Amino acid sequence: MRWRTMYYLRNGAGEFAPGLGKWLDLAFSVFGAVAAFCIGNAVQVNSMAAVLGESF
Repeated sequence: MRWRTMYYLRNGAGEFAPGLGKWLDLAFSVFGAVAAFCIGNAVQVNSMAAVLGESF
């Protein structure tokens, strides 16, 4: 089954709080996209800056 985490957030939380599951699903997607595009590049740039700082 694909997208298991979002499925559980939507349907698992939907049993006791119907509106909460949809928002958790959306938040998981947004945070995943931010992590995929922002965090990895920030670490690489930080490593490059440290090496250049030591070189000069």
